Amino acid sequence: MTKREMLRGYFAGHDAEGNRLGRRELPDGSTCEIVKNFPTKAQLESQTGEHFSNFQYYLFPELERWIIICGL
Repeated sequence: MTKREMLRGYFAGHDAEGNRLGRRELPDGSTCEIVKNFPTKAQLESQTGEHFSNFQYYLFPELERWIIICGL
C-alpha cells in the first residue's frame, strides 16, 4: 500500500480560517476532525520568540515533520 493510499480518507478539507482538517477514527469506530497546521519556521519564531530563548528549528522533509528546541 502506498503512502497516498494509506492517507486516503484522512484529509477532511479546510475550515473557514484556512486550517487544514484531518479525519481520524477513534477506537469506538466513530470519527472526529482535527486541525493539521504546518507553520513555517518564521511563523513559529514570531509566535514563540518572546516566550522562549535559543530557538532551534529542524526540518525533516522526508518525514514531513519538524522539531523545535528552545529554552524558557
